[in-house]
Formats: sequence, structure tokens, C-alpha cells
Amino acid sequence: MVESLLRRTNVQKSELLNDWDKIQAVAKIYPARSTSYYLGLIKEKDDGIWKQCIPAPEELDQTGLSDPLGEEKFSPVPGLTHRYPDRVLLLISNVCGMYCRFCTRKRKVGKDYETITPENFAKAVEYIKSHKEVRDVIL
Repeated sequence: MVESLLRRTNVQKSELLNDWDKIQAVAKIYPARSTSYYLGLIKEKDDGIWKQCIPAPEELDQTGLSDPLGEEKFSPVPGLTHRYPDRVLLLISNVCGMYCRFCTRKRKVGKDYETITPENFAKAVEYIKSHKEVRDVIL
């Protein structure tokens, strides 16, 4: 990722290497991923696009919540969130084109153990079928 950042941004190697260990430490817990296009939009270290794409040590601040919206208590089956009476959120993939650093579900992306299994998908479908009040399924 270092070489990719250097090729696609105006960030100097010295700026990037000073923070590389910190970036890697965060990425081990909350994976990092970005498109070449988005990396190309970075004009300088710490600009808005940088902050959206590149892991920051602040993400490891333990005073925050890993589930800031409290969705886990509304998850009747793995991969399904039923927080509002008439709609559910069904996580059909744990992969995005870019892992936004501000994502409220980043605890669930880029990790093999969060991959939705066919069994859990079937359980989610059954749950939705049995709850007639659900009119929207957000994928």
C-alpha cells in the first residue's frame, strides 16, 4: 500500500514512512482498502480524502464504541439488523470498494469471520418472511 500511495498521491515518502507503523497497526484491526481513483484525489497528507481512506491512530481510541449505533442488540440472526419496525438491513457482503474510516460498520468489513454464510443468509430470509411488517430490505 505504501508504494501505491506514493504513486497515486502528492504525499512525500518521508511523510508517509513516518506514520506507516501506525497505519499498519490500525489496519490490522480495521482493514484498509481504497480504489486507485480515490487515492488519486489525495492532494496532501491529512486532507479530507486522506482522512476518509487512510487508517489513523485515533481509530484505536478505546473510549469510542465498536458498535456506535448499538445495532448488535437488533440482530436476530447473524448479518441481519432489524432496528426499525418496517425495514431491515441485510449484510450480503463484508467487502466494499473502499473501507471508509468513518464507517459505523467497519467492525464487520474485510474480515473473513464476518463473511455471511449460506446458512445465515437462509436464516435471514426466513426471518424476513416471518415478519410481515418488514416492507424494506436494505442490502
